[in-house]
Amino acid sequence: MSIREQRLKKPLILSIIPHITKPGGITRKDNYKLIEYFEEERTELYDLENDLEEKIDLSERLPDISAYLLKELKEWRKIQSANMPTPNPAWDSAIVYKR
Repeated sequence: MSIREQRLKKPLILSIIPHITKPGGITRKDNYKLIEYFEEERTELYDLENDLEEKIDLSERLPDISAYLLKELKEWRKIQSANMPTPNPAWDSAIVYKR
């Protein structure tokens, strides 16, 4: 476990958001919040202590924290036997997200 991972001492807050805006998962630990977007297969990481408005994505600057939180989120979903959204072959995201 890295030093940054050791600093993440508070319990995780985990959630799946299947139908609000873009489907994804969220986890929060200490001052960090990770958002996973299922359709885009990407994550965003925010430091809520210093960026409450979530304007600065730190996922590339802090890849070890991003990877750790994503791993925890995926493990939690597995343990919970979470029902995950499945792709709709007729879905055209270009139409919906064009707005």
